[in-house]
Amino acid sequence: MKSFLLIALVLLSFSTYADSGIFYSEGGNLFPVQETSISMQKEILRFTYTPEGLVVDVFFEFNNPGETRTEIVGFVVPPCMTYEDIDFNFDVEKEMRHPYVYDFIAAQNGSILPYKVTKYESRGFSTTIDGVEERDVIYYFNVTFEPGVTKLYNHYVFKGSKYRNEDFLYRLKTGKMWANQTIEDFTMIIDASGQWFELPATLSKSIAAMAYEINGVGKISEIQGDPNKIHAYLTCGYLSLHCTNLKPDYDINLSFKSLSSKYYDFSEIYTNDFNIELPSLHWIIGSDDAKRYEGEFEGITLEAIQDMINFVYSIHGYTFGGKDFYHYFEKFSWYIPNPQLSENDIKFTVEEQAFLTALINERAKRN
Repeated sequence: MKSFLLIALVLLSFSTYADSGIFYSEGGNLFPVQETSISMQKEILRFTYTPEGLVVDVFFEFNNPGETRTEIVGFVVPPCMTYEDIDFNFDVEKEMRHPYVYDFIAAQNGSILPYKVTKYESRGFSTTIDGVEERDVIYYFNVTFEPGVTKLYNHYVFKGSKYRNEDFLYRLKTGKMWANQTIEDFTMIIDASGQWFELPATLSKSIAAMAYEINGVGKISEIQGDPNKIHAYLTCGYLSLHCTNLKPDYDINLSFKSLSSKYYDFSEIYTNDFNIELPSLHWIIGSDDAKRYEGEFEGITLEAIQDMINFVYSIHGYTFGGKDFYHYFEKFSWYIPNPQLSENDIKFTVEEQAFLTALINERAKRN
């Protein structure tokens, strides 16, 4: 039985890496090959952003024009972003999972498959594919490709590590390793209400810009100075992409922006507009403790303090009373005004509330 590896997910520190390609095993080593018979007819990729972690669902549909073949299919999951983030005491084979992956499911044609989990280094595997290392973890199982269509499904929840960030990479380029070097029918869904994120403008050299669509309330904006990426903000709903005969030349890089990123965006433009430099707050603004901001607003005018308070409200679409504020915040890609929203309707995150409390306390001291 020849074995191949369908690298369908790779996660690093709340980051997602996903490849789909075929490999064969020889002497314990894995080598990438060009699959000459089985084609990838369909891939549906869904990311669901939650406070607890990233939920990933991937559906593949393959066509085997030849005889029945039983292969080894594997999903590779690196342990983390950095060596410092590795739990060396975690027994992958005993626990039957990656230390940060939960609820893993592999299924074929609607039936859940038994799988095994091991570390790459313990099996002596090696590969020349970028991003796959000896420390990686592999979920692997047998798949029988009958003549015709075979459907594979993968699901898991990644709950992050102690160095959690919000950058995601899904490797799409290896979709060209199948028979037709094409993903015949590709769909991506990003379900991330309330999130501001960055994504690639295109996935193929032959397509200048992908036809992303907002299903709900949100907006897509160009990034000044970077034609290869765009911003998307979703008040509610999801972003989708559907295309046919995709020959992927680029991977899917997603970067979900934090409060710190939004504040940096606001402060940079605010400084350019009014020639008033706001405090950087780079290492503080993600804190849930208002006391961390003590002493950070020295030299900042009362008017600027109020504008920073307005910034926190604007994140949630607050429209303010005056048209000047309304029109000013419209220039930001993360602002969508909601005329029905009142102050009491807003549910601040703990980080936003800490920042807001510190600003209100500072304003009170000035009055």
